[in-house]
Amino acid sequence: YKVTGVQTCALPIYRKPSGGCGLTARPTAPVKFSPRVERPTVPPPATARTPAPPENPLRISENAEAYTAFEHWGTAREAGEIEPVIFLSGPAGCGKSLLVRWGVRQFLARHPKCSSLVLTAAEFAAQFAEASANQTIPLFQTALRELDLLVVEDLQALQGREETQTQLLNLMIALREREAAMAFTANSPPGGLTGFPPRLISRLRGGISVRVTLPGAESDRKSTRL
Repeated sequence: YKVTGVQTCALPIYRKPSGGCGLTARPTAPVKFSPRVERPTVPPPATARTPAPPENPLRISENAEAYTAFEHWGTAREAGEIEPVIFLSGPAGCGKSLLVRWGVRQFLARHPKCSSLVLTAAEFAAQFAEASANQTIPLFQTALRELDLLVVEDLQALQGREETQTQLLNLMIALREREAAMAFTANSPPGGLTGFPPRLISRLRGGISVRVTLPGAESDRKSTRL
């Protein structure tokens, strides 16, 4: 008689005797069990790595003005005022993305209940194109116009995309009406962007516009010491 996966044994056979109604067991050989099979040891699951904390920018002479702007991002809202639009320009590799994302954390630390969105201009264009293809532009507009903070990086990617530029302009107007905070980055200042309508350029120039440059030798030595 087999019990799947556990053990094997011989069961006694019972017969009715001829002289009575009782049951008598026929003697049988001792019960034999199959050898115990050792199961392989399963190692415990690897402990998930704790994600590294977000990197903070280092204040250096090349980014001092931008650092100050983002360090205090959200203080105007605390005082009941409208946050100025921040436009950050500079070459690739100068730390624009690191600065602006650190600024978002500063803002949300002061206003943890605020809704925010950080994306690149290419992602903004792709989402608008998808909404257009699916005929859901009103839903796309409504979702974005309920934000308290918007960051769009690498704005130069929208060069020549008139419909997407119009969407961004209308979004900026709607967010300004609800006193939302906004920041943008690009490889050149607003006046240096080509293929953009004047109304959008005017909106982008209406706040704080700061330029970040690549770190010099002294700043490199400072970061190395830290």
